[in-house]
Amino acid sequence: MRAETALVTRSHGLEHTYHEALLARSKQGNLRLSWKYPIYHGGFRLWECRMSFALADAALFLNETELDYAVKRLGVKHSRAHRIPNGIGGAFVNTAERLTAAECCARQPSNLAFVGSYLERKGVEELRGAMISVLRHFPDAKLSYFGVAADPDAILVTYPAELRTRVSVVSRYRNEDLPNLLADQHILVFPSWFEGFPLTPLEAMACGLVPIVADIPGPTEYIKDGHNGIVVPSHQAVELERGIAGLLQEPDRWAALRTAAIATAKDHSWEKIAISMEAIYDAAIQEGR
Repeated sequence: MRAETALVTRSHGLEHTYHEALLARSKQGNLRLSWKYPIYHGGFRLWECRMSFALADAALFLNETELDYAVKRLGVKHSRAHRIPNGIGGAFVNTAERLTAAECCARQPSNLAFVGSYLERKGVEELRGAMISVLRHFPDAKLSYFGVAADPDAILVTYPAELRTRVSVVSRYRNEDLPNLLADQHILVFPSWFEGFPLTPLEAMACGLVPIVADIPGPTEYIKDGHNGIVVPSHQAVELERGIAGLLQEPDRWAALRTAAIATAKDHSWEKIAISMEAIYDAAIQEGR
């Protein structure tokens, strides 16, 4: 009898690759791990995840790097491993459609946004280091933090007093309000250290922002340097500053990247991704345990 159920395991960011990234930073002296870390998150948790993927009828991964790691290192059968990215909701797809139809208001790009939690692993230290220099060299530039879940004053105080009037902070927002919040922004700065397949750059691209991201798996699945965004070396504030300055100085380049970024975002609707996921589920059931 054909099985009517299938075991599907999905990764929202593979724990094993994140674990190795943490160990690398710890060995470099850039991160101190708790003595408890090897017991669960760096130990039993990794075994749990490995077994879940190895025993699944279908194992879903957010990017090719994680899929390849799981096949080569975790014992996942290649035939059962699938790449299924995240997608953006209808409000963002509609925004991208509207911006495609509208004429680009290509001025001098000046407004930069950071969207996400105010955490070290999100690259906030590199962001601040780069932005202090950018704000000093570009008098019209401004930086806005969105969704940081932190006290605005605690962020503003980290900037020199003379620059604080050009830095704003929105601690929390509703996701459906993000298109309006980003309406007057030009560039998304996303220097995160580790991501599976982040939605933030895609949502920002749908709103007409050009993303600048670190060269890590996840965002580089859909952001290609010089095509629909800028990719810079991770953990390097100087390179991040150089990427930002390049866009601020070249409005025509920014406009071309913006057009391609919007097109990329439109191609990542949840509707399209749901169709792919449904096909994988059906195939796993047909195949049986």
